[in-house]
Amino acid sequence: HADLARLGVPLASNQIRYNILDRRAEQDGVLDLCKELDITPIAYEPLARGLLTGKYHDHQHIDGPVPTQQYTMQELILYRPIINLMRLIGAFNGGKTTSQVAINYLMAKGAVPICGVKNVAQAREVMGATGWELSSTDVEVLDERVAVLEKELRRSGTLAKLGLSID
Repeated sequence: HADLARLGVPLASNQIRYNILDRRAEQDGVLDLCKELDITPIAYEPLARGLLTGKYHDHQHIDGPVPTQQYTMQELILYRPIINLMRLIGAFNGGKTTSQVAINYLMAKGAVPICGVKNVAQAREVMGATGWELSSTDVEVLDERVAVLEKELRRSGTLAKLGLSID
């Protein structure tokens, strides 16, 4: 930022991977620095490669979610409580979907989410994340539950077993 400023080039935005399940931008101080320097954080992967849409948790068979090429059954089971919490929060916010909760969460944190859409239905889904706001309590509850999940994943060594990282 300082080098660009010396050259008279303002830094307007910083693109970061950021979503409810990947909060490294908060933990390493990037979001705070962006706010301090009046830089807009632009969040890519706001739906965690589709995980936060809930689609992998819909229509589960009796043994649990159906694994995909992208997610193992163990990963889907690990994140199910967060998805269910997002569904509940969405229901209390006028029937919003998990996608809309995930996108609105990032907006509440001061980020501009960039969502890839493949069709009109997905575009409408993303647009449904605007025009309303999660309460500060909703955001706090999501933060607390994800922090508990992260702590449990670290404690159990599950992250390493699955080849995942949230650090």
